[in-house]
Amino acid sequence: MSAASRILAAAALRTTAVSVEGVPVTVREPSALDMAEFEQLRATDRAGAIAGLIHSCVLDDAGAALFSREEATAIANGS
Repeated sequence: MSAASRILAAAALRTTAVSVEGVPVTVREPSALDMAEFEQLRATDRAGAIAGLIHSCVLDDAGAALFSREEATAIANGS
């Protein structure tokens, strides 16, 4: 395996299943782009920054975002 292949394999985002009040949910670690967006928003829109991570990292069974941006914002705001 080439060095590039090994690095790409190591950079693959990990996912795990967690239980939220008995409901299984898949979460993935944030990508570098997710974190860049979070850092950019954090100082001026903390709820928006957290909502972005929720939207990007909480997945449905098909691997798509489980929550819309609006739903993720409501969660981030504690609604």
